[in-house]
Amino acid sequence: STCLHGTSKVWRLLRSWRAGLYAREGGRDALYKRVRERPTEQESFLYALPARGMWLVGSTPGSTVGGLVAYDKTRDVRSMKSPWHVFDGKNWSPCQGVAVT
Repeated sequence: STCLHGTSKVWRLLRSWRAGLYAREGGRDALYKRVRERPTEQESFLYALPARGMWLVGSTPGSTVGGLVAYDKTRDVRSMKSPWHVFDGKNWSPCQGVAVT
């Protein structure tokens, strides 16, 4: 499993519900599903799109649409060096303080 967390104001306001513990899904290296604290919480996934060189956090694995994106070709998300960007409804903005551990 891996943990996605953030400290910036933008992260807290827009995407903090995506923070938390993500467990590897189906034995695949590039797909993690958020462990929900309550059954009513929306599902969230952390996944790679290797052909596009990107990692996303979103509701639909494999989609190029998500709430967070990092452009990095690494196969191990914990080795990622690239910054995360958050979508605020209009633009993608750098989201300082977001990390995967």
